[in-house]
Amino acid sequence: MKVGFIGLEKMGAAMATRLKNAGHEVIAVDENSHARDKATQQGINVAADCRSAAAMLPAPRTFWLMTPPGEATENAIAELAALLTSGDIVVDGGNSDFRDTLRRSARLREKGITLVDAGVSGGTQGAREGCGLLIGAATPIVECLAPLFDALAAKGAWATAARDILPKRCITASNTR
Repeated sequence: MKVGFIGLEKMGAAMATRLKNAGHEVIAVDENSHARDKATQQGINVAADCRSAAAMLPAPRTFWLMTPPGEATENAIAELAALLTSGDIVVDGGNSDFRDTLRRSARLREKGITLVDAGVSGGTQGAREGCGLLIGAATPIVECLAPLFDALAAKGAWATAARDILPKRCITASNTR
């Protein structure tokens, strides 16, 4: 699977490398030139910016964000909202406040873009060796992204909170892989 990956600091770099080692093609973006150089040394494709990365991905495109919650994630999602089109997916793995996630999701949904909430745990060791994931998305989206979740998670350490149209109606189901 081809995936855009934004944020190559400690956890992000380890997760991008884990995805690449699992056979996924990662197109990474980061403002930090040292982080970009290190990713290139790991065999990860690096794009100059989000626009370049989006152009390198086939539709429907998927971007995974490992940016700090708050302004960095807000800016990344705003930039992607201007670039992406209906059917594209943005995964926020940066542990954003759920109220921000709901607001961002509504804004992206207006353009037909899906925002997936991915809680990532385990720190840098988990990112390298397999982390715990809690995925908030509709079942078809989870199924589409399962190869990424399988590559990133410690064996069997991901679960979903499958959401209906109304965000308050949630069910939780453990991954059986």
